[in-house]
Amino acid sequence: MAENGEEKLLAVARHIAKTLGHNESMADDILQIFSNFDGRFSREKLAEGQAGEDGSGVAVLERALNSIDVQISRFVAADQPIWADPSDSAAFLDTIDELVAIIREWSPMASEKPIGVCLARADDMMQQAMFRIEEEFRSLMERGAESFGLNPQGDAGATMNHRFDSEEEDDDDRDFHNGDDVQIPVAQPLTDYDLIIDALPSATINDLHEMAKRMLGAGFGKSCSHVYSACRREFLEESMSRLGLQKLSIEEVHKMPWQELEDEIDRWIKAANVALRILFPSERRLCDRVFFGFSSAADLSFMEVCRGSTIQLLNFADAIAIGSRSPERLFKVLDVFETMRDLMPEFESVSDS
Repeated sequence: MAENGEEKLLAVARHIAKTLGHNESMADDILQIFSNFDGRFSREKLAEGQAGEDGSGVAVLERALNSIDVQISRFVAADQPIWADPSDSAAFLDTIDELVAIIREWSPMASEKPIGVCLARADDMMQQAMFRIEEEFRSLMERGAESFGLNPQGDAGATMNHRFDSEEEDDDDRDFHNGDDVQIPVAQPLTDYDLIIDALPSATINDLHEMAKRMLGAGFGKSCSHVYSACRREFLEESMSRLGLQKLSIEEVHKMPWQELEDEIDRWIKAANVALRILFPSERRLCDRVFFGFSSAADLSFMEVCRGSTIQLLNFADAIAIGSRSPERLFKVLDVFETMRDLMPEFESVSDS
């Protein structure tokens, strides 16, 4: 037992010398100091154990990497989505955690050639794992969006099936409902903007968070943010299109006949209110949940998701502001101005949260 304890003490001394010594000469000087301090730290004993320790350390590292390589290769080559089976996804995440821990533990010794070679192999394995988890991340977002319809919720949490427009029911529909005892639910005008859209199921959001945490922890945060932003940006732009908002350049706005432009202004006002009061805050909330604990990644992703739609809204307002100010257009121009004024707090709120 005493002999084992002395060997551990020698190992600690060698590790301290290796850590503090910036080069071989400095490490030797530190070992000499230890030797002068205590006879157990004789240069002979320290030198005897050095070669054996390094060899066994590399062997331990190689065995650990071999085991992880088998697991990662199995997951990377899998034909089925890994997240289709909770046990597989948990095992994949555990394997990534183990690989990250090994890389962090051995990185301080990367300058030693045998360990550096092993770490290069570990980095290659991590790259393969990240490529696969990026595919799973994208696939899970797309499947979640397809299988989960819009579910606006108020403070009480009750599901509400509002339309995003305020078109009135036509007379034929009203006559039909009044003359029939069967109550058929119809879309109602949107009058309350205090809604939250959960565009993905909670279980999917939790899975995405676990994936994002591993990608960010392994240094692949930009890739994760890019995949997330591309998927959510498509959803948001489609939502804006369903609100009737067209992508118009300033020149196209100025060339529109006034009657068409009046209708476009009305659609823009409705779309701007829904976007700033419902869609953008909902995207902000989703970003914060997926990237919980990583505020910079959440901010970057949210900005990339909403950038195009925000520019679209502002460009139209800008086109109206610099367009013709003839008397018959004045009231509509004021409507646009008042809408922008009223929505400024919403802009600030979603950008600062």
